[in-house]
Amino acid sequence: MKPVEVTAAELNLGDVIRVTDVFGDAVVRKITITDIYVFRPYATTSDFSYVGGVIPYIGIEEFSIPRSTGATFTLVQKSDPKR
Repeated sequence: MKPVEVTAAELNLGDVIRVTDVFGDAVVRKITITDIYVFRPYATTSDFSYVGGVIPYIGIEEFSIPRSTGATFTLVQKSDPKR
């Protein structure tokens, strides 16, 4: 699928959108009347190194986007409507 620009109101559950450049793809997990809730994985490292390298940290960031926002997002992958 070729990425397209969509508004928050056009999103569906399971859609994947790009919100930032690095680790920036987020998945729509919940939709309410006022907000779209998404989550995305992230990775970072400690602020020091040692003989074995650096200590990596991997996690999940969750946040919401107001449905009424005029911002557009790049739709990376459309969810399967059969789910």
